[in-house]
Amino acid sequence: MSYFTKFKSGGAFLTFFILWLFSSSAWAQANVINVKFSDYDEGVQYAVYAYEFSDGFNADGVLDLNGVNWTLACTWQNNETYYGDIDGTKGWQVGASKKPTKTISLSTNAIQGIIKSVKIETSGASKINASLTVKVGGTQYGDAAKLTSSNAIYEFAGEKSGQIELLWENSSKAAIYIKSIEILYTPGEATQVSAPKFEPASGTIFTESLTVTASCATEGATIYYTTNGDNPTTESEELTADGVTINETTTIKAMAAMADGSLDPSTVVEATYTKVVPIANLAELKDQEPGEYTVRLDNAVVTYAEARKAYIQDETAGLYIYGANTLKAGTSLNGIVTAKLSLYNGLYELMVNGGEFDNVDVTEGVEIPVTTVTLEELAANFAQYESMRVKVENATVTSAFASQNGEIEQNGTTMALRAANKNIQVDAQAVVDIVGYPGMFYTTQQLNIVAQEDITELQGGKVTATLSFAQEAYSVNLDGSITIAAETNSTSAIKYTSKDPAIATVDKTTGKVTGVSAGSTTITASVEENEEYTSATASYTITVIDPSTQPEAMAFVAQYNGLYYAMATTENDDAMDALVVNVVNNKVVEMANRTSISWYVNEGTGRITTAAGLYLTAATSGTALKLSDTATDEGIWTWDEANTAWTRLDDKSTTRSFIYRESANGFRNYAISNIGTDDYAVTYSIPMPIVNGYIREGLVADDYYGTICLPYAVAAEDFAGAEFFSIAGKKVGEDGQPTALVLEEVTELEAGVPYIFSATSEKLVAAYSGEAAKTAGSANGLVGSFEGMNVAQGMYLINDENKVQQCGTGCSISTNRAYINMEHVPVYTEAAGANVRMLWFDGVETGIDGVTAEDGDQLVDVYTVGGVKVREQVRAAEATQGLQGGIYIVNGKKVAVK
Repeated sequence: MSYFTKFKSGGAFLTFFILWLFSSSAWAQANVINVKFSDYDEGVQYAVYAYEFSDGFNADGVLDLNGVNWTLACTWQNNETYYGDIDGTKGWQVGASKKPTKTISLSTNAIQGIIKSVKIETSGASKINASLTVKVGGTQYGDAAKLTSSNAIYEFAGEKSGQIELLWENSSKAAIYIKSIEILYTPGEATQVSAPKFEPASGTIFTESLTVTASCATEGATIYYTTNGDNPTTESEELTADGVTINETTTIKAMAAMADGSLDPSTVVEATYTKVVPIANLAELKDQEPGEYTVRLDNAVVTYAEARKAYIQDETAGLYIYGANTLKAGTSLNGIVTAKLSLYNGLYELMVNGGEFDNVDVTEGVEIPVTTVTLEELAANFAQYESMRVKVENATVTSAFASQNGEIEQNGTTMALRAANKNIQVDAQAVVDIVGYPGMFYTTQQLNIVAQEDITELQGGKVTATLSFAQEAYSVNLDGSITIAAETNSTSAIKYTSKDPAIATVDKTTGKVTGVSAGSTTITASVEENEEYTSATASYTITVIDPSTQPEAMAFVAQYNGLYYAMATTENDDAMDALVVNVVNNKVVEMANRTSISWYVNEGTGRITTAAGLYLTAATSGTALKLSDTATDEGIWTWDEANTAWTRLDDKSTTRSFIYRESANGFRNYAISNIGTDDYAVTYSIPMPIVNGYIREGLVADDYYGTICLPYAVAAEDFAGAEFFSIAGKKVGEDGQPTALVLEEVTELEAGVPYIFSATSEKLVAAYSGEAAKTAGSANGLVGSFEGMNVAQGMYLINDENKVQQCGTGCSISTNRAYINMEHVPVYTEAAGANVRMLWFDGVETGIDGVTAEDGDQLVDVYTVGGVKVREQVRAAEATQGLQGGIYIVNGKKVAVK
């Protein structure tokens, strides 16, 4: 059996098929626009998803046919209109039980010809409260009657000219599905200018000022506008490409016309832009009634964040954030945010959908504040502390968590506790320091606990020592070693012991484990009691594996929101944990977490196990994924060639698999029809080999050069995030001094050979192959180092400005870098090829207006600053004539062409 090695997009896609039909008459050439909404599902209450547009429709939902723009649009009940990008998904959801739409339409700004027929086919539930309307030239045709059957065809026939609009309206929560829309029209000469289109769209709000522009699809048309409510004419002010800047709430009306009157003026369009004064802070925001507001964030700190919830606070108040977000704990936010304030079960929430924080300034590495309060003070001033991070010290747990609910008491004052998940636990009668977020639940004051580490147990006046390992089980190869350190809050030193040193030994101070013989044993860590902390112990199972008897370890990887997630071998709330991993060429480059994502597949039995021998199982119904120490029928998996996924069949005969879902915080046993919908992964859990490799982060894409020297080879296509070059030679000036390095691109890296790279993303990832080189080497003056080293004065490095700079005293390079010994770089005299790039020396003359060569007849080559040759052996006096404005390299000097 061969594993699937290429990702496949899943989910229901909205696909547009554009069919052109031609008749024998040139003028009577007929166009059929056949828009099919495929993969609609009549078994759900909301119907159509679109994640990408194809076959003629662009990302804005616009199709251009013979100069006529056909636009697909969707209007939600909040009256916001989307043309191709709804909530950042580039898709539509048509129906009502989840997010009811108000209208969906297919329309044009101007028709060049005659509308001959319109046909709409629908399908939906038996009780439908929706209607279809056809308008041509502003006039409604047909009966637009209520559709009362589960399948209906609406057909308009009659030769009419003018704009066309197909409008589907849904006034209830009953779902209806548009299966296809077909329009037949005969093109002719244009009679009317296309209506202008505003940018940004109507409904945009702003805080200071806003510049509005408009475009027209009719070539040569002039756009006129008004802001006083009057319809514009050709006598009105012209709306130029610079746009119009407004400083207050304004409605702009615009029309377009041809100066020669060859076409009728366009229809008048209008857009309204609303200026808002931001609410000053979070406290003032929470004084408002529920609704949409714009608030100014002034050093608002993100104190907690996950995919669909977060807490922020400024100096005045705290606020709970609910919905898709990209916030990160330990950051501060400065800027303007517009979102909906909601009061949900007594708790103030800011409802977001994913883009509200995109334009705020973010500062990382900010200390997360925590305010120490007594329960009495908290209860008396609950609104003041709501959603702020607070700490209650020396409180007694009067009720341990049951169904995630508990209670604490301090000096006679009690308060309810609410755990974020069932894994958070604390013993009854325990004395604790506890950190949480106050929040109302209807009329009940409660302290919300988001993490186990926010509860510190105290015993006899001492802090309860915590001691833990990241996982319950690890593996190591026979004669191999792995260091697994425990984490503790105690100030005592951690000591490690092995239950059976004949299987695995452990260094008592570092936790380094060495496999001695195949089998499993227990490694225990302990800390002794001291004056401040209690004692504690923790343990894990180590399995020593003989590689010669084991199948290849595989990672199961799914892609979501631009990241790759590997299914971990640890459980989390009926799900398997997910770890973000680096993938290149369908290989997982992972070293630190290799064991925690390693799965072993027995193709004969269909069993999938961890390194510790636990079986991956899934219930015959529901979504739970579990680990079991015994082989059961719930742990048999089959490779599905059609769907390229490991699957099981539940009792409903629905194909299921382990699929990543953001809101589940991991992988579960979902139906594979969920792929690509909601917050599910857009790919199946695809098996990939786990390999060693190299990762370098913090690069600047398209503007960063660096050096690299790796101990292993990297095959072609086994790297991403950079282009690699060897030094072909150096260019020298008239004084014999080097002016540039000539780089030649390479497609694979040899072990121990240094290279120069140019970043194409913020992260460089490379997968190793072959045998390791014992020492780092050199090539054409580029000298590599595996460990890093001091660099002698007179050598050269690549500085932060992508220039080659000579070292003074105190130069050094980090691990897996290189420096340049210029004496060993040969002079480059050949003509530069297509894969050649120039890297210029620091100090090369800049800012020259034109060529100043002493001899204008001197023959020179002309390069872009990226090293691409644009002219070869031309007269210096004419080197830059006719070139576009920019910076060029002529005879080793930068030349500015204006």
